[in-house]
This record gives sequence, C-alpha cells and structure tokens, in this order.
Amino acid sequence: NDMHEDPDESQYLFGQTRPTPDGYPFLDVEIGGGMEVAYNHRVHMESEDMPAAHLLKLASGCNGLGYYMYHGGNNPHSSFGDAPEAGLQESSFQPAGAQNPVPSLSYDFFAPLGEFGQPRRHYHQMRRLHLFVRDFDALLTSMVPTMPEIQPKSPKDTTTLRWAVRSDGESGFVFI
Repeated sequence: NDMHEDPDESQYLFGQTRPTPDGYPFLDVEIGGGMEVAYNHRVHMESEDMPAAHLLKLASGCNGLGYYMYHGGNNPHSSFGDAPEAGLQESSFQPAGAQNPVPSLSYDFFAPLGEFGQPRRHYHQMRRLHLFVRDFDALLTSMVPTMPEIQPKSPKDTTTLRWAVRSDGESGFVFI
C-alpha cells in the first residue's frame, strides 16, 4: 500500500490470519517496543502498552517475540551528503517521500533501550516477561493456547476479564 493522505485500508493485511502449519512455531516480528510514530498509519504506543502487547502475543501462542527495534541507534552519514534522499532515512525509499518524515540520523524509534543505551521504563517492564520466557521457554513452546468463549465486545469494555491459558493438558500458565 503506497502512502496517501487517506490510505486504502482494504490493502492492509491486519485482519487476515492463517493457522501456523504443523511443525512450525508461531513467531512474531516487529512487535511494538520501538515503533516510529511519524508514519501516517502507525499508532502511538506508551511505555505501558508495549509489555501488554508482548504478553498478549505470548498468551495467544507466540513462541518467538520479535521486536522492530529493541535498541535504538544512528544511521551513518552518507558519502553522498546529508540530504534525506542521499542517506538512509526511510522516506527516501518511499514513493510518498515527506509523508514519511522519520529522522535522517536518529533511529531510536522509542526502543526499550534508547539510541545511546539509556533504558526506558518499558525496558524494565519487558524484562520481567523476558525473564519468565527464559525460565519457562521449554514448557511454553509445547503448550497450546486456549481463549475464553466470552470476549470483550470492544476495546472500551473494561468489565470483561481478558485472559488466556497455555497448557499441555497436565500443567499450564494462566495469563491475565
């Protein structure tokens, strides 16, 4: 989907899901935790949103959490000059150009570890989940998710409990 003032949402693949083929793990890539919000269609995530998104993926059966940016960085200066179209700024690669105004040099993207190694609040919140995954990964990867029959009716539904279970039939983990 090229980037326009009013993008054609029918081109998005967000709602399309395919079951993971037998013998393959459910992996995820580019989960928020370093997401540039300058794009026309990327949401703004707060520090508290990121660990919740990762926990949701793990609870739903994901066996590999992949982040877009975990540690921010810098784009190198270009030998062709510092103009955006001469360097590694992402908008220089997009047909929409300036509609994708990401910084030319900074590639921080609000990552858990900032551009200069500074830990952000969500780094510490995500670390707890990473320690859990490290300690229980062998069990988790053999467990299938079970979701509740009663689901929240909308994101604004604050009365319906959001939960999931990952179990092998004998033991498991409850995610709330």
